[in-house]
Amino acid sequence: MTQRKEPMQAAGRRPILLLFLLLCVLFITGYVGRLGQLAGLRADITAKQVELNAALDRQAALLDEQAYTRTEQYTDEVMRDQFGMSRPGDKLIVVVPSREGDGAPAAAESASPPAAEADAIWRQWRALFAPEE
Repeated sequence: MTQRKEPMQAAGRRPILLLFLLLCVLFITGYVGRLGQLAGLRADITAKQVELNAALDRQAALLDEQAYTRTEQYTDEVMRDQFGMSRPGDKLIVVVPSREGDGAPAAAESASPPAAEADAIWRQWRALFAPEE
């Protein structure tokens, strides 16, 4: 003889099954949320790594500059450029600007070609592109 399940026992299992399904959905939702947080944290780590590499490059450049500023060459360069000083044995060369009355042509005059030459160039271009017949 087979035993029949009573309708009360089957009805009592439904709430337990629904509760189990609800817990599974909550677990999956929480897991997906944690995966999203993990992806965000990995992106933040990558961005911070890039910033760190840039900071390390900047630090290396600053250390090189600091080492250069401690050399005698840098001291000489600063003394000559900023303070106008010279070392013993240096020969100074002083450039005196020319005056207009000294016979030297002015810069504006020497830069422009003579008017006749400019006209001749213009005519050469016209003859090249539009020959007269």
